[in-house]
Amino acid sequence: MPFKNKDKPEWFVQWQNKFYSSKVWKDKVEEIKRRDGLVSAYSHKGIKTRVIVDHIIEITPQNYQNMDIILGNDNLQLLSEEEHNYKHYDIKAIKEDEYEDPY
Repeated sequence: MPFKNKDKPEWFVQWQNKFYSSKVWKDKVEEIKRRDGLVSAYSHKGIKTRVIVDHIIEITPQNYQNMDIILGNDNLQLLSEEEHNYKHYDIKAIKEDEYEDPY
């Protein structure tokens, strides 16, 4: 899904679209899913809905070339789509039935 963020410069939005479509990013997503076992960093429960690999420190036009931020394992966490939307867009739609006990 292409980004459409009016708060960011157009060149950066284009960079985001390219980055999030890249093989490097897709491989990293699979690595983080394996690392975390599909367990949410927020709720510590298994995620039943769409899983998002989230940047703890958000990528910005100022730091987008910092490899520790864009691909560093210490800056990546798993969230459900709802948790991700809550974090970034303040959408408060997190429901208990969106998780499963990971154990």
